[in-house]
Amino acid sequence: MADGLGFHSPAKWTEAVNHLSAKLRGAVPGLEVRLVLEPEMVPDDLGKASLCACINVPRTTCELLSSFENLLVLSSPDGVSSLARLVPRQSTGRSANEVLERCIELWSRQTSEDCLYALLFAVHFAVMPVEFVAQEPQIDTLDKVFTLCTECLSQAISAGLDSEARACLSCQSGCDVRDQTQMYRCTVSHESAPLASLVRCFERRGVFDCEARIPDIQFDPLSDFRGKQLSLELAWEIMEGHWSDDPASCSWRPVLGQNPAYDYFPCQFNSWYRDPRGNRGWYDPVFKVVTLDGREVWRKRHYRVLPGDLPGSFNLSTEDNGISLQEYWRIVDADDGLSWAVLHYAGAAARVGQSYTGSLLVSKDGCLPASIPSERIAAAFQRAGVAKFELYAINQGEACLTGGACGKPPLTEFAGLRRYQSQLAAS
Repeated sequence: MADGLGFHSPAKWTEAVNHLSAKLRGAVPGLEVRLVLEPEMVPDDLGKASLCACINVPRTTCELLSSFENLLVLSSPDGVSSLARLVPRQSTGRSANEVLERCIELWSRQTSEDCLYALLFAVHFAVMPVEFVAQEPQIDTLDKVFTLCTECLSQAISAGLDSEARACLSCQSGCDVRDQTQMYRCTVSHESAPLASLVRCFERRGVFDCEARIPDIQFDPLSDFRGKQLSLELAWEIMEGHWSDDPASCSWRPVLGQNPAYDYFPCQFNSWYRDPRGNRGWYDPVFKVVTLDGREVWRKRHYRVLPGDLPGSFNLSTEDNGISLQEYWRIVDADDGLSWAVLHYAGAAARVGQSYTGSLLVSKDGCLPASIPSERIAAAFQRAGVAKFELYAINQGEACLTGGACGKPPLTEFAGLRRYQSQLAAS
């Protein structure tokens, strides 16, 4: 699918590193980032830098830069990671080796999001505070333990007696709590109502001392559709897409995704539907999870949807395994015939210190239409700050509709929703 758009063609290194640098500047206001692509380009004053990130360069170049107090070596072609070293800017609870290992592991995943996080961890440890990294939910004080033992004791006991809750906590104990990709894979592999209840109790009592914000990605949503200025009515028509009274229908199925934590799941079905009595509505994503122990299970979420500040934007909220989420979605572009659309979202789990972004190309069946304007779609992603090489194809084969061992996907059946019966009958 992605080959059909030419999105798998190799990106030039300069294109990739400039895109990553722009993301780094946006994530850390006030951070000065300078790029040196060749050894002979090293300026005389580079030695004054607080951190040198040595990325995909040979040993000789790293040796030229070994005089830096803070040197981060990532994916060197001739294996010189032993040269890497970081000096903490202040007393922290983590050692330099621990942070270096975290950076190298994140970089090795080779996704744009994880590579950015690798650099953010190093900057936070050695240079200046980074809000994303500083938000670290922990139970690390006597006050928090007291809250656990008084306000949330019954929930803690229930979680301790639940096998899935114990498996999830055991899985997450080996992850950094800010590693959204691994933390979420543990969560969806071992979903547990008792654990969700415990997390909900912690969140409502502010135990984690976090307050993450939705990332502020500056661009306007689609302004015109079918020759008309985009209105809330037209925006809802785009989001509702292809839903009908057919039990196997949904609004959209993702073709390409960007976020490695939330978009990578196979067999995705996205249903958007408006309350006929007003402008609010709901969003029900359904996706298959291949759990860490090899099982196949369906997962489903249910979001409340309200109009955003501009036509083509929406404010979403839900609870995911006890964690409250707020998201801001935008229609970036859409085909007049609804054969495809490009959507972008930015969200935060404020009380547990997580923020995230993602972008999707969606179609009716999860496949590319016969004729697809690849340049227009690439331009839409670029407007949302997403490069082509950040995207990957989502597995949306025909087998998704039968579900295999885990049965058919639990899609929202609009014909069974009383508030839609008259509307469907009229259509």
